[in-house]
Amino acid sequence: MKVAVVGAGGVGSAAARHLAKAGHEVLLVEQFEVDHDRGSSYGDSRVTRLTYHEPIYTAMMVEAYRLWEALQAEADELLQSRCGILVFGKPTHPEILGTIRSLEANGVPYERLDAAEVARRLPQFRLDRDEVGIWQADGGFLRPSRCVRANVRL
Repeated sequence: MKVAVVGAGGVGSAAARHLAKAGHEVLLVEQFEVDHDRGSSYGDSRVTRLTYHEPIYTAMMVEAYRLWEALQAEADELLQSRCGILVFGKPTHPEILGTIRSLEANGVPYERLDAAEVARRLPQFRLDRDEVGIWQADGGFLRPSRCVRANVRL
């Protein structure tokens, strides 16, 4: 099948790469140069996380992590770094409760830390005594410009 993909940003470049790998003839069209600075897929870093209060977003990110790992392996280039992420707030706050539910629903490991444990492990953060931290080790950042260029190159 012949396919045209309009836009060579993060989504378009990945779609074109996957279509080409599936054996389709692909035309990738971009109005500017590849890796231009006019879109959201440009630059040195974007945060990546699995800590969302809606389970569908956590599920999508689990799949996105798998796809970024595959791209990184195929490109033989460092594209994603995992350094962990801390989400914090009152333990009864809907965002905290939703994040815990989303992580558990998707089988994503995490740690619930009290304020004292956050201060011990991450002294740059000072939570109120009645706050909790949700530590998820897979949080980190992606190098979007490198990802776009790798998708187009491959």
